[in-house]
Amino acid sequence: MLGAFVVALALASASASAVAANQPAPVLGRTVAVERVSGTVLVRVPRSSIAVPLMARRVVPVGSTIDTTRGKVQLTTATTRGGTQSGLFNGGGFVVTQKRSALTDLTLAGGQRPTRCLASSAAAQVSPAVLRLLHGHAHGEFTTRGTYGSAAVRGTDWTTTDRCDGTLLTDNGGKIDTTTNNGAVSSPTLSSGETSIYRCATGGLAPVSTSYCVAVEGFVQHTVLDGRSVTLYKYVAALATKSPPNEPTELCITTPSGQTTCTQYPLAPPDPADYMSSTVGCYTTEAGDYQITYRLGGVALGTPLIYHSPAASPVSQGCEAWLGKPDPGDMTAALSANTKQVNRYALPTPAQVGFEDVLLGATGQAGTELVRGVVYGDTGGAPGPLLGTTNTFVYTRGDGSGMATLSFNPNLQLPAGDYWIGLIAGGQTDVAKISYDPEPGVLDSDANPFSPGPANPFGPISSGNELMSLYLDYLVAQ
Repeated sequence: MLGAFVVALALASASASAVAANQPAPVLGRTVAVERVSGTVLVRVPRSSIAVPLMARRVVPVGSTIDTTRGKVQLTTATTRGGTQSGLFNGGGFVVTQKRSALTDLTLAGGQRPTRCLASSAAAQVSPAVLRLLHGHAHGEFTTRGTYGSAAVRGTDWTTTDRCDGTLLTDNGGKIDTTTNNGAVSSPTLSSGETSIYRCATGGLAPVSTSYCVAVEGFVQHTVLDGRSVTLYKYVAALATKSPPNEPTELCITTPSGQTTCTQYPLAPPDPADYMSSTVGCYTTEAGDYQITYRLGGVALGTPLIYHSPAASPVSQGCEAWLGKPDPGDMTAALSANTKQVNRYALPTPAQVGFEDVLLGATGQAGTELVRGVVYGDTGGAPGPLLGTTNTFVYTRGDGSGMATLSFNPNLQLPAGDYWIGLIAGGQTDVAKISYDPEPGVLDSDANPFSPGPANPFGPISSGNELMSLYLDYLVAQ
């Protein structure tokens, strides 16, 4: 009897293998293969109103809807080199499409209606309630897309969740790259335990914005403090908006214990897509949910985004922000030795400044150029007294392109006000170049020998049109 059972199993296995072997392979950009792993998986092909249970491996056209709310599916797609790539997905529904580049898009579908988010007739309240989600475990070219944001995998285990407060992207293991669906905000590569949550309004919020995206990214850092290993939790709030110039921008944070603090931060100059941005990073001071809201001109940009911190971080410092232009400019200019040049920015709060970052590149000319960061106070709309200089950065052609971080020692303590931020160059001329955007009359410069250091006060002024890619990295008390 046992022998007959083993024979039956062997025949069933052989039959299943034969069925799989007879199935056609997925075709790049046209079809994908789906196979039930566990539970109930439903498949609805394009132009059909009926979802049917997936019983065996099947090749379906792109645009099909796969429902894994009560099951798990293995999805296999073609690659550009004639091979295949696979992933396991479960927890919700999605529509699968594929580009000719082999990138496979899984767009969340189904789930709860957004009306679930309305807690009362007065307004939508803060809610992390889940509308739809999808778990994935994959290697290769796969992207999952929620309402506001998407995650591109780099060989990982991750979850994409549409919630009432936004689209939450969670790295459960490995690494993912996340961004808003319109590309206005993106995060550095996330690692295990890290998150990004995004919400966008392409129509903006009149009259303070014609388009915006807000984001809160949660990072985990493992380091050594006072001789012991510790874990730090940090959230980074980001805003990209198309708004009137000089629109007052506040970041409001409500801690798990209910304390709310609103702090004004500067908006960086417009990027190539005309978005102005703000980025602020803070270590957590307690465990629990943080409610995070940006305000423009006193108007809140929707309900708060929610970041959950597993624990307080054993560090004591302010929130980190940036004053200046962090984005690469459309043009570059060689740095002339023995010249200093600055742009003006408004600092809305008192700050402790530790670093200046400058985007440099190589001109192709051999040699060594020296660069120091400078900060001048404002006198009647022009650079006046010297407030601080950084260490010297030595640049050679082999250093390539990237941000050079220059340190102030000691740190600068700046009250709110207008400041002129820039650099002085020395050594051999035209070895390094700086990125900039053309803007009439934004640059003040002066001939200044490098060796004695930047003049105090600034000196004679020549005007220019270069808004340089450089910024101050500063701290504001929490």
